Amino acid sequence: MRGLEIYIKSGAVYEKLDIYEDESVSITQRLKDIRDIAKINADYTQSFTVPASANNNKIFKHCYNYNITDGFDVRFLVDAKLELNYYPFKNGYIKLEGVEMKNGSPNSYKITFFGSIIKLKDVFGSDKISDLPSADLDLSMDITDFSLALTKPHDDVNQPEAGYIVPLITTDQDLYHDYGIPSQDSGNLHYTSQTRQGLKIYGLKYAIKLSKLIDYIENDYNITFASDSFFKDTSKDVQKLYMWLNSQTDVVDVQSGGDYEVNFTTLVGGSAGTGTIGTDGNIDITATGSVFLTVADANRYYDVNIKINGAIQETLTREKDLIFNHEIEVTNGDELSITINTYENDVTIDDPNDIYAAISITRTAQVGQNTFTDTFKTANTLSFDKFFVFNVAKNMPNITVINFISGLFKMFNLIAFVKDNGEIQVTPLSDYYASGETVDITKYIDRDKSQINTATIYDNIMFEYDDTKSILAEQHKESISPDKFSWGGVRYDNNLSNLIQGKKYEVKVPFAHMKFERVINRRDLTDPLSIQYGVNLNIEGSVHKSKPLLFYSQNVTLDRSIAYVYTDILAEFVSGYTMNIPLNSPTTTSTDNIHFNPEFNEYSEFDADPDTDTPAGVNTLFKRFYEDYISNIFDSRSRLVKITCYLPNSVISTLTLDDKIVIQDNAFRVNSMKVDLSTGKTAFELITI
Repeated sequence: MRGLEIYIKSGAVYEKLDIYEDESVSITQRLKDIRDIAKINADYTQSFTVPASANNNKIFKHCYNYNITDGFDVRFLVDAKLELNYYPFKNGYIKLEGVEMKNGSPNSYKITFFGSIIKLKDVFGSDKISDLPSADLDLSMDITDFSLALTKPHDDVNQPEAGYIVPLITTDQDLYHDYGIPSQDSGNLHYTSQTRQGLKIYGLKYAIKLSKLIDYIENDYNITFASDSFFKDTSKDVQKLYMWLNSQTDVVDVQSGGDYEVNFTTLVGGSAGTGTIGTDGNIDITATGSVFLTVADANRYYDVNIKINGAIQETLTREKDLIFNHEIEVTNGDELSITINTYENDVTIDDPNDIYAAISITRTAQVGQNTFTDTFKTANTLSFDKFFVFNVAKNMPNITVINFISGLFKMFNLIAFVKDNGEIQVTPLSDYYASGETVDITKYIDRDKSQINTATIYDNIMFEYDDTKSILAEQHKESISPDKFSWGGVRYDNNLSNLIQGKKYEVKVPFAHMKFERVINRRDLTDPLSIQYGVNLNIEGSVHKSKPLLFYSQNVTLDRSIAYVYTDILAEFVSGYTMNIPLNSPTTTSTDNIHFNPEFNEYSEFDADPDTDTPAGVNTLFKRFYEDYISNIFDSRSRLVKITCYLPNSVISTLTLDDKIVIQDNAFRVNSMKVDLSTGKTAFELITI
């Protein structure tokens, strides 16, 4: 063994594992593989065995005895690190795969080493972004605060909450401007006191800045992305993008902004010895056993929080119909209280917040030969304050944390690795390669073993978003796209379909991609409004339940007044106001964008004659993050070279996957490398560059 040492964290310290001297330990390193370009890989070893020495038995204490609960927990990855000749080589995790037993005692342990980045899957598990504790935040739906979120940037001092905006994306309303005949309840933004027309203010929703969401993930999972990583660098896309909070399909279900206590006012019976009603309206329990909650049919949705001694024991969420005899366990001396959170379904914020439903707690007990029932009742109508809020967590799109993160990796062709200080570095693949060194391995090559294959293994690669079903995006595919590609999607071909058949690869980003539209002046198409909007309808005209929608936003100045309505009130944003508009580019004039295909800028398309196309935004996701890598694979001169080398420790310990490999003046990128740490034998897969 060439000075290999394995350390595994035991408690607060790292313990050195005993290893077999003749055991072969190979580690495979791969970040990107041309066979599966959308996948992020991590270092791993083939499983190998270590002896059941006294030292190792102490580290893996009692893992073979499933009756012992405080032994080594085989369910989890454990921090580990590898050293070569006492020089740090790799940090990562050990997974204990199994134990070989002989005569009732452990004989050896089978383990696998994984690179540090694999831990993210273990940390996030199946959690959804709606599960993030930091996202359990209430944003005001007061008309003043909501209007500020629509008209002020996310970091404006007048914003109700930093990191959030209300973008001009409607749930069911086409917007336009027309000085003609007023149309009741239409999306005509021309202000007139003659009729109730204009933007339905409560048909809009909040959006969260992606940087804010990344902060939540870091905080709630105790991880740190490096300050210069793609996720944290303010000059990069992630710091400029927003995500629409659109889990609700049409108008927002707005939750009341308080945990409102229910007062029990009447005790019917009392002979069962259940308890008494305190001066605070709660029930002071004097029995042990079960009581039963009943709520009559209500006129609106609500959550019921069941509290024992002030702590929530259970929450019944979004009820409306009858709750009958829901069992609650109580103990003599408990204080039982019920609190309510209500919802405003139609977003008529100024309506009285009354629930026409009585709540009761009952208990039946046998006292001697007699059966008695105690019933604690509230008033028939429960009234609360009128202040409503938009809860971020409850309106988060339906996606897991790991799929959200991996979606960003697919969008921007990112790789990730864990730095020595524990921070996670996230960087585009092209930037990663640019930071590597040049390493000449010519003299270490085993010239008897080499293989050269074509690197062009696909007929074509399709890049697209998973959801382009909003009405304008769908119409683009059906009517405008000459090849019926989805909005923003592109197919990269090798132009050799007669030589390579049927090998297709798809990079599909798990997000929605909406086609936005400049608000037009129907009286003069050459004079559009200064604002742009999105509409979340499908091609059939129904509300579209979309995947997470990512977009840029720019705060633009209104060039004329526009009408808006809320409840029964008609008002206007006058010329000179600003408004947050959605974009697929960082600004209205930028050629950078989040398309894969060069598409015409929806905003600037109307700056000239509407019948004349303006230049497309050429700096696409493909152009900026994929083209160099993909075009090299598809180049007719590109080859996938397999060679074997015998590398010294000095090279193994410093060689990284971003290094440029040189063999007899020919340059290569590393597709993968498998190193036998006992012999230095290294099997390379290299791509010509």
